[in-house]
Amino acid sequence: MCFIFDLLICLQAAQCEDYSFEGYEQETEIYLRNKNITSLSADIKNCKKVKTLDLSCNKLATLPKEIGELKDLEVLTLSSNQFKEFPVELLSCSKLTKLFLDNNELTEVPSSIKELVNLENLNLNYNKFINFPVEIKQLSELQGLHLGHNALERIPAEIGELQQLVYLDLKNNQLRRLSLDFNNLVRLKFLNLSNNQLFQLPAELKGLKEIKHLHLNHNQFTKLSISIGNLKNLEELDLSNNYLEDLSFGTEEFETELEHLNLSYNKFEKLPTEIEKMTKLNHLFLFGNKELKFLPYSITNLFSENSNFLIFLSKNYLSAVGTQGETLGEKDLMEKYERFIIFDGPHY
Repeated sequence: MCFIFDLLICLQAAQCEDYSFEGYEQETEIYLRNKNITSLSADIKNCKKVKTLDLSCNKLATLPKEIGELKDLEVLTLSSNQFKEFPVELLSCSKLTKLFLDNNELTEVPSSIKELVNLENLNLNYNKFINFPVEIKQLSELQGLHLGHNALERIPAEIGELQQLVYLDLKNNQLRRLSLDFNNLVRLKFLNLSNNQLFQLPAELKGLKEIKHLHLNHNQFTKLSISIGNLKNLEELDLSNNYLEDLSFGTEEFETELEHLNLSYNKFEKLPTEIEKMTKLNHLFLFGNKELKFLPYSITNLFSENSNFLIFLSKNYLSAVGTQGETLGEKDLMEKYERFIIFDGPHY
């Protein structure tokens, strides 16, 4: 019995002991993922050569001030720990280019984050932020900003000044409006606004000349106009799980690189006529549009333009037969264009 008690005391002491970095002094990369570490020893300051430090999936809630002496540190991963306050000690690591603090319990980011002037990638997904500091605009080298799965009700307009930004992830927040000037985000290729409360988009969205992936699914849109003619590099557009009854892609002549268009789980009674111009479209997802009874006959142009084109029509209630030369029903599609259609079974 005494032996078991002594063992428990030893285990508890070991868990409370600061993790020593003795023996790591010459390492340029240190990986200590999932080591059950609760605190770090001050001797971390001796790891002067380290450029990459991975401390993810531990039980850290604080960092020692000595971590600020790692002047060559470029990549710091603190994902999946127990931080409730932003560890300001790392702000002295002036060469940081990548910082991962996702899957913690952070509620705010200090304005002093502006000191990380070389930061290129900042991942703060899965925390508890309600707002974000305007000083983010001073991180002029930032290329990737990940703020998904928080509780953001608004984002600072100053994010629109980050001209090097390529990847912006704002999914799963509480955003109702966007106050960004997208015209300055001239390099943005990926924008995820899914799972918010958005009901309208700013007109400046058409300024995203380089955008390739645009995710607007799981919002509150009922009517939407997207000038796809301006988004000439767009390859993927997800508008699924909204309340869309009306969708316009603009009336101007346009060329588009769009390959994947998801309009599933909306309230369409008819499809936007511009779809027939999307000659590079590979996948058109129309799951769960229960008000959609026919497809326009003009969509057959896409069958002849692209042999890889597929329409996904599961969980719909298409009528059996359309009007010749004008519309197509489910039976029409299956008899003449079966290789282009994926159903989960007939509904007529």
